[in-house]
Amino acid sequence: MINHLDGTIEDFDDEVIVLNVNGIGFEVLVGRVSGVEIGKSLRLYTVWRFNSEDGYTIFGFETPQESKLFKTITSKVSGVGGKTALSLLKTLTPGQIADAVIHEKAHVFRAVSGIGPKMSERIVLELRDVMAGMPVQPGSVGKSDEIDEARAALRALGFSIGEIEKALDGIKGKSASSEEIIKHALSRLSK
Repeated sequence: MINHLDGTIEDFDDEVIVLNVNGIGFEVLVGRVSGVEIGKSLRLYTVWRFNSEDGYTIFGFETPQESKLFKTITSKVSGVGGKTALSLLKTLTPGQIADAVIHEKAHVFRAVSGIGPKMSERIVLELRDVMAGMPVQPGSVGKSDEIDEARAALRALGFSIGEIEKALDGIKGKSASSEEIIKHALSRLSK
């Protein structure tokens, strides 16, 4: 299978990036990808899935860790398909997922679109052994964690990934709490 694609961004929206790789435009469903701009070079770590309705779907991730976690979630958790796993990785970082599973915080997964109470419990139960050795990311430890928390909160409020990334664009280098980041982003989103 194809591990990654290197190309130039031709087009994008909230869920899809069209990546031009040597003249071929690959339509890739994406998780959390930062700094997306038309004409920018990008490497996406990919997972290819086939279903009888849509044919091949390419899922793309910024890091190999996210790609591997996506494969783990879709293969180990019954009832979680590609789009639900992608939604999970858009909302939570791999470290936050590991923390929620290891410490049995099923409620964390309910903030993700398409995941209810039963599915939340199933994720914890079926990933517990797999996540045992993974580094966890509890609470707000560092700057990127605070931005990730703000991103997850804004996603839960219904904003698109594209809107969120634009609102967070100027915030990434500054020191602020996740609450301050959310307030700032909301003020930019309301304009």
